[in-house]
Amino acid sequence: FAEEGVSTRAIIREFLALAKESYPADIMPKDIATIAKNEQHIDSDAAKKSFEMFGRCLGDSLQNLVCLTDSIIVIGGGIMGAAELFMPAVLQQTAWYKRFSILIKKTKWQCLYRINPKKLLFGEQISL
Repeated sequence: FAEEGVSTRAIIREFLALAKESYPADIMPKDIATIAKNEQHIDSDAAKKSFEMFGRCLGDSLQNLVCLTDSIIVIGGGIMGAAELFMPAVLQQTAWYKRFSILIKKTKWQCLYRINPKKLLFGEQISL
């Protein structure tokens, strides 16, 4: 499930399946994010849904990971440039965020997840 759903290939595959217009198969997630952020674009909804699906798959995968480890989970890389498109779905999918802390440091939208305290902390509320 994670291999098929938590990858840039998954975002591209989902977008191409939902899009009304035709796009090259080598379209990049960055391009899809640009389409998603443009409300006037005909395929804005398809782009948003592709990132939402990615977020749900990532959230599900993080739930499984949390069961196996109590380490810090770091999500980084270029995909974090589109965090506002998929992080809400990640947080919604992860029921564990109410039981454990989710520490989000908004430095270039890099998010850190630390399991332990009982509070949800955002942004500059915490120093690393």
